Amino acid sequence: MKKLSALFLTICFILLTPLHITHAENESVSKEFKSKLEEKLQNEVNYYNKGSVQFEKALTMDGKIFKLISADDPETEENEEKTEEYNSNFTMAFVKYEQKRDSLFYFDKYDLYYYDNSKNEFLILSNIVQNEAAEKFFTEQSEGLHKEIQVPSLILSLVMLSMLFIFPLLIMIFHNKAKAKSHIYATNNHSISG
Repeated sequence: MKKLSALFLTICFILLTPLHITHAENESVSKEFKSKLEEKLQNEVNYYNKGSVQFEKALTMDGKIFKLISADDPETEENEEKTEEYNSNFTMAFVKYEQKRDSLFYFDKYDLYYYDNSKNEFLILSNIVQNEAAEKFFTEQSEGLHKEIQVPSLILSLVMLSMLFIFPLLIMIFHNKAKAKSHIYATNNHSISG
């Protein structure tokens, strides 16, 4: 029984220890972008595991940026929409980061981020205008946008789920054996004394 408990504790320890594999950072990503993305993920993503962002692929280029500064008020007849169009250096990055729930379950999330290196601000895809390289990068990487549970967390959840069925079964087996033995003992004592 002690060996079984030690084996179970060892398996739990291995499963609960997160596996971190370091990736070589993409050289085309600026330090400002890395720090701003880390800050953005900490503020906007639920369960973000601090410091886990990894740049899988990145593309830095020059191109036109189109931004909507103020929207049109539909209640007036005039068009108050103000836009800005300018040339800038920007980076498109396909990133992977961890989400940690209850310090037990780890998920890998893949996402795309766009960053204006000249103005040090995040962009959205619609800000990048008529850029074939950007459209190609988006098309290639958009297939990889997903969220998946890490293997140790999946195994842990399966073990925990299986325990819901195994423990009641073990209790039923051992509890019934104890009752059966006491019933036989009581029956034998009654026949001897009676």
